[in-house]
Amino acid sequence: MEHRGYPNRAYKLSLLAMKNRHLTYNQDTHPAINDIHWACALSHSLGRVELGYTIPLLVKNVQCAMVLSDILRRFTLSAPGIANTDGKRRAVKLLSYDKQPLRQLMEATVCAFVNTTHSKMTHIRDHGAYMYVVYI
Repeated sequence: MEHRGYPNRAYKLSLLAMKNRHLTYNQDTHPAINDIHWACALSHSLGRVELGYTIPLLVKNVQCAMVLSDILRRFTLSAPGIANTDGKRRAVKLLSYDKQPLRQLMEATVCAFVNTTHSKMTHIRDHGAYMYVVYI
């Protein structure tokens, strides 16, 4: 839809698709990651309002810290709505981590890193205890 000149329709379809896609903390190589990046880039290019709808959905359905941090970084590289070709000049204002809509994404990213680290440490602890029992 986007390639045919209907970015708003593509955006609505991407929201529907993202509602049904869930990534856990360890799915940093999932094939749907490229689609998630595309949907986020599309919402970012359409403007703050669309970005404001996308971020809560992203936070709810994606717990993978690496994916969230990459999207967060991409959102801060340029201002939302830059891709608009309506011919109007607008003041370019980059998004900040400490203000909405990125604040929610920043908090979710930090939380995802904490949960991922905790899960991996628990796995190491449990696996190490198992290995100790096997050797005894």
